[in-house]
Amino acid sequence: MIHFQGLTGTRFSRRRHGTIRAGYTLIEILVVISVTTILSGFLISYNSTGRQMIAIQTERAKIGQMISRAKSLALSNYTKNPQPCGYGLHVDYAGGTYAIVGYMDPGNCVSTSTIDFTNFIVIESSTVRSPLRLRRPIAPARRLDDVAFVAPDPRVYVLSEGAILANGSASIRIVGTPGTPTGTVSVSTAGQINF
Repeated sequence: MIHFQGLTGTRFSRRRHGTIRAGYTLIEILVVISVTTILSGFLISYNSTGRQMIAIQTERAKIGQMISRAKSLALSNYTKNPQPCGYGLHVDYAGGTYAIVGYMDPGNCVSTSTIDFTNFIVIESSTVRSPLRLRRPIAPARRLDDVAFVAPDPRVYVLSEGAILANGSASIRIVGTPGTPTGTVSVSTAGQINF
């Protein structure tokens, strides 16, 4: 005969000769240990994936914030000394960095067509932390190398692999270890940032 005493979960069983012994069987203990092991395995793998997803989302937010700051710099410095002519975000995929840059113009910023997008000064730089990396987007999306804002409009120039895009958008892909989700930041030729 089996009976329970109280709500504590202690189990009592009646054995031969009328003695009462407390305890669980070996099978019950093994089942509890195996279920606990499986659940803790899920938690550990979820925790590392979750950490990487948070890191990817943080990098996406930082890139978006730096693009917005470059646009603000282009607007706020318009009436000041004409150098630099515009501000933007430059992405270095090999080095894993992205930076707010000021674009220089040998023609003293008279025309936006004379701005040299390879001639810039770095204002603020950020490096993607390991294990994250910057990668080109999955085709057919175009790779974002630079996005430049030139006042007074501000005019937006999106550069992809050496060419200024006439329309559309270009993207940066942020990846972690294999098997984890990736994040993408896209900038359109109208200056709209998409995550």
